[in-house]
Amino acid sequence: MKNMGFQPGHEPFNDFSHIHNLQRNCPEYRKKWLESKKGQTPWNKGLTKNFYKNGIKSGKDHGNWCGGAYGPVSTAAYKALTKKILKRDNYTCQECGDHNYKGRGSSIKLEVHHVVAVSEDHSLVFEPSNLITLCKKCHIATDNYGVKLINKRRKLSKNQSR
Repeated sequence: MKNMGFQPGHEPFNDFSHIHNLQRNCPEYRKKWLESKKGQTPWNKGLTKNFYKNGIKSGKDHGNWCGGAYGPVSTAAYKALTKKILKRDNYTCQECGDHNYKGRGSSIKLEVHHVVAVSEDHSLVFEPSNLITLCKKCHIATDNYGVKLINKRRKLSKNQSR
């Protein structure tokens, strides 16, 4: 009974690296493997975003759409504005007061944060009063950073639908 299950020093039973090495390094095996794949249908063939029940939205229908690749934040004007904001805030995190010249031997990643998220009000994208300098750690801790903003919206929509 004590010899059951995985024992230290045993080879894992699900190691397929030898097959992957054959596919990469042996031309005959690779040719045979590719022949066996002919005629197989991909798992997602014919599926569109309409198939998914959660209603995947893209492009102009998506909540974060600002027009183009990353919208206004990928423009040269926005990059110039971020430099201006960093200079205005003296290259210092406005939350913890940290900056790059503390002599710790490591640099701090400073980011420009939108107090009111771009997805909530597009008109405030280029508004300097809506922008502050934060270090990466403080930026992640804000309540409208990344997934936290999405979760916040979901909670609001659930409360409003009740």
